[in-house]
Amino acid sequence: MSLSRTQHVVNDQLLSVLESMPNELTKVETIVFLHGWGSEASVWSESMEALSREGYRSIAPDLPGFGRSEMPLKGFSVDDYCEIIRNLIFQCEVEEYVLVGHSFGGRIAIKTASTQPSYLRKLILTGAAGVKLSEDKRSVVESITRIGKKILPSAVIKKVRKNYYNAIGSKEYLAIPELESTFKKVVGEDLTPFLHKIAIETLLVWGSKDEDTPLAQGNVMKQSIPQSQMSIYEGAGHYAFLDNPPRFNAEMIAFLCQ
Repeated sequence: MSLSRTQHVVNDQLLSVLESMPNELTKVETIVFLHGWGSEASVWSESMEALSREGYRSIAPDLPGFGRSEMPLKGFSVDDYCEIIRNLIFQCEVEEYVLVGHSFGGRIAIKTASTQPSYLRKLILTGAAGVKLSEDKRSVVESITRIGKKILPSAVIKKVRKNYYNAIGSKEYLAIPELESTFKKVVGEDLTPFLHKIAIETLLVWGSKDEDTPLAQGNVMKQSIPQSQMSIYEGAGHYAFLDNPPRFNAEMIAFLCQ
């Protein structure tokens, strides 16, 4: 078994895709991994290798704008990313599959599971984004940022702007200014109303010290997704699956075999 890279053109977008194929394919489902904002497919390498030893095929695209894939041709919404993933799955001749989404990738997984669930058998979300912060918190920071442009020094504006993006859950944004329009569309959508529409078994994995998508957001998902179960990693942060790979991989495989 080895990890390999392939290129796909999906909706006129060039995607780089990491794939793991076991020596003997014994499982029906293909596991599709979706990384977070500012990350890339290789973050899932250890999990993909663990799955391969169990007879699972897995694929993990560099989402448009990240890794080796090209930038979006326009400002992408969550729905645009969902369509990319849906068509990639078709191109890769995947039938039954399981989605694993981290952070921003969790947004795509949630939207897909709630609106296009055909052939999707199970869902795993870890540190998933999508539960919107309170309007009060957002409106205050947005107002400060907008009004401050007229009266504050540029150094102060930069600090407020950074605080705003930290407040809405993406510290990585400022490092990728080319994705500004995409970012605004993505974080502007509250996925909370879609959670109760997820009708498949769902595993939620959360770090107790996650500061980007706090555990409180995971608890909202646990309460809203009917067939959900949660595993909390004490002391782990936003990348709980990397803070404790053996535990995550074991729990993932056990969940897939249920």
